[in-house]
Amino acid sequence: MSNTPPVPQAPAPSAVERIKADSRLLRGTLVESLEDQLTGGLRADDLPIIKFHGSYQQDDRDVREERRLQKLEPAYDFM
Repeated sequence: MSNTPPVPQAPAPSAVERIKADSRLLRGTLVESLEDQLTGGLRADDLPIIKFHGSYQQDDRDVREERRLQKLEPAYDFM
């Protein structure tokens, strides 16, 4: 019998770590998201990537209700 202790398995990567690993060196689809004139916002998978770059996307609170009543999507800003 072997006295070698079992090797612990590494935990499964988190959802953010999976996005990071699949992001093409933290590029993701940022270019495609920014070129999409229809939304003015980023794709959901790109939001964690811009956080790695020190930025985030937020809708403009000052016009949020007005745009909602007009059935428009949020007006996004980048911080």
